[in-house]
Amino acid sequence: MPELPEIEILCKEINQTLKGYQVSDLYIDKHQSNPEEISSNIIGNTIVEASRIGKMLIIKLSNDYCLIIHLMIIGQLTHKRGKPDKIKD
Repeated sequence: MPELPEIEILCKEINQTLKGYQVSDLYIDKHQSNPEEISSNIIGNTIVEASRIGKMLIIKLSNDYCLIIHLMIIGQLTHKRGKPDKIKD
């Protein structure tokens, strides 16, 4: 499980490398309610800034929505340029 220093480093890295980039695709767990609504509120928006509250990573988007991410046990957040690979169920 990531500790506060790892979350802080990740937050700084997002601000340095992904700030200003547009979200072009999104994977939503099949058990999530309202995946269409979530996608429409995230895809096409730009990353404004990243911050954290405790171990929660907060990514503010250009439409004033935020992604609130808890890295759980694995502690991994990935991003990829270009079109993402197909994700199998």
